[in-house]
This record gives sequence, C-alpha cells and structure tokens, in this order.
Amino acid sequence: GVTNAYSQTLTYSSSGPYYYTFDGTDMFNRVNSSATVYSGGAYVQTTSSYSNIYINSDITTYNLWINGTQVTSENCSNLKVINGVSGTTVSYSPTTNTLTLSGATITTADAVPINCKISGLTIKVIGTNNVTATTNNHIALQIMQNTTITGTGTLNAGSAVTSGCLVNTGKTLTVNGGVKVKFIGKIYGIYGYSSTSRLIISGANTKLTANGITGGSYYQLPTTMNDGLAITSPAGAYFNNGTVIYGSSVAKNIEVVISKPTFTRGDVDGDGSVSISDVTVLIDYLLSGNASGVNLSGADTDQDGSVSISDVTVLIDYLLAGSW
Repeated sequence: GVTNAYSQTLTYSSSGPYYYTFDGTDMFNRVNSSATVYSGGAYVQTTSSYSNIYINSDITTYNLWINGTQVTSENCSNLKVINGVSGTTVSYSPTTNTLTLSGATITTADAVPINCKISGLTIKVIGTNNVTATTNNHIALQIMQNTTITGTGTLNAGSAVTSGCLVNTGKTLTVNGGVKVKFIGKIYGIYGYSSTSRLIISGANTKLTANGITGGSYYQLPTTMNDGLAITSPAGAYFNNGTVIYGSSVAKNIEVVISKPTFTRGDVDGDGSVSISDVTVLIDYLLSGNASGVNLSGADTDQDGSVSISDVTVLIDYLLAGSW
C-alpha cells in the first residue's frame, strides 16, 4: 500500500506529457496512456491496457548507460539484470566510480553498449571481455567524459556498422595498467570527435589495437604514448595529427598495434637481422620520408629518440666493427 502520498492525474497527448515505467531493468519506458502518479516511492496503477508502474524517489541514477539502460542505485551491483549482459562480474561502484568487467559479454543491436557520461570513470578489466554493437548506427564504447581503462585483462569492443570507440570533444581516454584493448569498427577503430579529443597510453605491458575498415584504424585522435610504447605494427606506420598513416595514406582495414617494441637494434627493414640492406633502407627513408616497411625503432641506432643521418653512421660503424 501507499502511505502519505498524494496523487495527480495526467492525460497523455501527442505532444506530451509522457509517462514512464521503471522496473529496475528497463529504465523509463514510455507509456502512452493516462496515469495516476504518486510521490514518495509510490505504486501506480495505469489504465487496464497497461501494466503497473513503480516510481521510487529514493533511486539514484548515474550518468552511465549499458545497452541503453541507465545505471542506478537499484541495478549497479549486478548489471547482468540488463538484457544482453552476462559474465562473471558486471557492476558499477559509485563510491569508487568504477565499472568492473570480469569475463563480461555486453551485446546489443538497439543502443550503445557502454555509454560513459561520468567524469573520471574507471573501467576495470579482468579476464576477457567482449562488447559488441551488432546492428544499427551504434558505437561500441562511447567516451563522453574523461575515462580510464585499466586492469590485467582484455577488452574487445567492436561495432558491425560504425566504430569501436569514440572520444568526445575535449575529453581524454587513458589506457594503462597493462590492460589489452582492441577496438574494431566498420568505419573507425577508435577516433576523436574533434582534434581536441585525446588518447593517453601508459604502462610497459599495455597494448592497444585498432582496426577501422573504411575510415581508419586511429583517426583524428592526438595520442600520447608513454613508457616506451610505440606503434609496433604494421612496420612504418606513424601518427600524423592524431591519425595513423601507413605508406602514404590513412591506415585502413589493417590492425594497428601500440605496445612495447621488441626489436633488434639496426634491423631497419624488419627482416630479423642487421646487414647492408638496412643501411640502404635507412638512407632511402631519410631521402624520401616514406616510412612504409621501415622499422623506425630499429632505425634509431644511436638511440637518441629520433632517426637522422647520425643513425646511418652508427649503423655502418656497427657493420664494420661488429659491435655497438
């Protein structure tokens, strides 16, 4: 029963007002009917053609949506109640502002699977997690506020129609802590909404892979790579104003990997050995500026953080002397 509540009868029209249901799973489903609405956490009976509505003024909502359902104080401890969500743990802690994904599968055709609108959100990744937008015009992971992805696990986020990840204007996505993240999209792997979007990658064991089929793998997203991280595949790919270039054009339909390089010093052509052919490739690169097929990490033979004519000298000295 309802105690100490008042009621107000509202009438639906084509221009509103609208009435909404809340059942702890589907937040705010519109009911196109008149309804008697009570205050103070009341139980509401609609007309006979519609089901009961439960309105609870004590429920707290958070600016985080999973498969189109808003995270609340009612569902945050177990987000597996949401359609299309399963796994060991899928939960949100408002105390630490952390979304925990442990062995999670989040799949939907009707909404953005993870829509982050909370500033300072941390997505903690444990085990292997898959986030997928299967149809319609939805991005798999939408970063609308500053967000960090961290943890010891793997996060795969993909969209069959649009892009794996979007970082909003003026916002930063930070990826660190050794987490392995892969973004795959029909258009972009990961992209910035504008040139003021940012990506920061840190941690020697952190790995970020992106593949965009038609638009680009990394697009319009100025990126800071710390702790020795670099583009390690494909060889010769590089950032230009936040977009990864491979050969002479935007890297498309190819996995671009940012990770800790494992390379042989002086192996400029990436064939696993150091020989006179590496000198030729290095000189050609310095003359043409075309980095396609060039292992830039191996080309920095003097290890000063850049590739220049001095690296040619050091490489030749190595070939003559047999030591660095």
